[in-house]
Amino acid sequence: MDMLKIEMGHAMLSRVYLYISVFTQFLFYLPGTFLHEAAHWIVAKLTFSHTPTKAIIEDEDENGNKIHKTVSGFTIIPKIKKDQVVYGHVLSIPKFDIALVFISAAPLVWIVALYYILSHYGYISLGFENGNIYFSADYSSFFSLSNWLLIYIALQLIWASTLSSQDIKMFFKGVFSPSSFILLSFILLICELRCNTKIINYLPIGFMK
Repeated sequence: MDMLKIEMGHAMLSRVYLYISVFTQFLFYLPGTFLHEAAHWIVAKLTFSHTPTKAIIEDEDENGNKIHKTVSGFTIIPKIKKDQVVYGHVLSIPKFDIALVFISAAPLVWIVALYYILSHYGYISLGFENGNIYFSADYSSFFSLSNWLLIYIALQLIWASTLSSQDIKMFFKGVFSPSSFILLSFILLICELRCNTKIINYLPIGFMK
């Protein structure tokens, strides 16, 4: 009985630590979470995908039972699902699956923004010289207390640009969709007609089956 109480106590403490950790990250990375979800939402709109304000979805309760519940179409409020933490989500219904490629990868724009910010202030440099690619970074001057605001912005943009497992799953779903194959075939056909080259011959045999 005492061992059972101890195990229950440990489980409760672990749950409390989890909630504290999630709440702390939620507050610290709130701007980055908003930027991440905003990128999904904006690209969904640009690809003419439907973005409902609310939707009824199928989910599981704590006991693993199937339930239906109403969720918001755009949220940055974290939720804990079993051992997984979801810091936000955007609901989008694309007209064609290929749009999933752009919607899911949209947050990567923030890593590009971070590069231009750091490049503007001279902390990193990337370019070409004599046919070679060079990259340099001044870490010593960047990581200083005087740069606390820039460091915070960099952390937010890194957080915002990180793709979740769901983002990656949706990306490949779009890549291997029929609409993606049709678009690729159309592009290759246009290139073949304009360039007068047999590009289609360079496709892998397995891809043509």
